[in-house]
Amino acid sequence: MTLTKKEMANMRNVSKKLSSMEGKKKVLYAFVERVEETSENGEKKLVEKGYIKTEDGEYYGTISPTAIRNIEDIVDILNDGEEVMVSILTRKSNSNRDFISLMIE
Repeated sequence: MTLTKKEMANMRNVSKKLSSMEGKKKVLYAFVERVEETSENGEKKLVEKGYIKTEDGEYYGTISPTAIRNIEDIVDILNDGEEVMVSILTRKSNSNRDFISLMIE
C-alpha cells in the first residue's frame, strides 16, 4: 500500500503516544520525518518524529530515538512487501531510565 499525503497528515495530527499502544498490532503504514523546530529562546533544532498506522485504524507517534530506529526498520520491511506485526517493549537504560522499543514480528 502507498502512503498518501492524507495518511501522513492524519499520522501527524491525530496520533496517540506510541507508548500507549497495547498488544500486538499489524502495521499498515509507517514513516519518519525530520522537522526543524524553534524553541522558546529562538534556537532552531532538528527533531525526529516517527509514526505508524495500525490495521485497527489507530495512529501512533513518538520522538523516542530507539523507537524511531525501529520505525525506520519497519518502513524498509513494508517497502519489501512484507507484513509487519509489532508490540511495545518497555526497558531500562543503563542510567535506569525507562524507554520504549518495538518488537517486530
